[in-house]
Amino acid sequence: MPAVRDRRRVLEVVAAIVAPLLALWLAPQHGVLGEVAEFDRDALVELLGFRFGDLVLIHPEGVPSCAMAHALLQEKIVVVTGAGRSLGEITAKICADEGATVVRTDITGEAGSEVVPHDVTQADDWARVIDGVVAAHGRIDGLVNNAAIIWPMRPFLEEPPEEFRRLIDINVMGTVLGMQTAARAMIAGANGGSIVNLSSTAGITAHAGISSYGTSKWAVRGLTKYGANELGPSGIRVNSVHPGGMMGTTMFPGTFDQKAYDIAAHRNPLRKVVEAADVANSIVWLLSDLSHTVTGREMVVDAGATTAH
Repeated sequence: MPAVRDRRRVLEVVAAIVAPLLALWLAPQHGVLGEVAEFDRDALVELLGFRFGDLVLIHPEGVPSCAMAHALLQEKIVVVTGAGRSLGEITAKICADEGATVVRTDITGEAGSEVVPHDVTQADDWARVIDGVVAAHGRIDGLVNNAAIIWPMRPFLEEPPEEFRRLIDINVMGTVLGMQTAARAMIAGANGGSIVNLSSTAGITAHAGISSYGTSKWAVRGLTKYGANELGPSGIRVNSVHPGGMMGTTMFPGTFDQKAYDIAAHRNPLRKVVEAADVANSIVWLLSDLSHTVTGREMVVDAGATTAH
């Protein structure tokens, strides 16, 4: 990311370019053809600073650039579950790239490692993780409820009850416990926060062969609505993200099969296949202050698949 230099200096450079252009444009309108009107450059600098605020920065080479001067998640404390691999790992990395302090958790985590051991079905585990985050960092600003499982595809009538229950326990109760525990900490900190729940396009429509998984993702979608409604007055936003099949992850039928990717891309209006980074970027936006008025909404990231089918 370009290095941020002194904003005042950047604005002065821009003002030096803009002022003569404004003068040439305004002079004929004031009957002073051939003359360049005088402008208060300091006033123009202040005007530009008001208009562009933190959007002005400069490249190391000295070239002005209109981009965010601060990372989207600067100084935010974010917990990402299921972050041992795949989408969770990629989301955690991109959150960190955007300035967040990220706590990664996963059922495969080990004490003392970069990934905190965490069984999302256990309330005590949630309390340990969130209490640890608050103790270490003073607060929690964001939670990404990503941990989930999916069974092999099978017809609805062949779904074993015990597997259905296990999947609901992880995908739904894990989300419930995470929302409750994180929200309590956010309320105690009195700074609000953002919770992002990972649902799926299977929580938007019905896909054959994944009734247990789809049911769990519809439930996550519903939990998001209820959470947004009840937690909103405390300044806590709750939104859901609904990925389609993600290339390069296990959340894609025919994983790592280029032919399958090509077929999927052809069916999607954008003629693309979603990558995990695409979904992670959407999560980052929902965690950031740019989405400060967005809550209770579904963000579908599927290259248009559910629009066309």
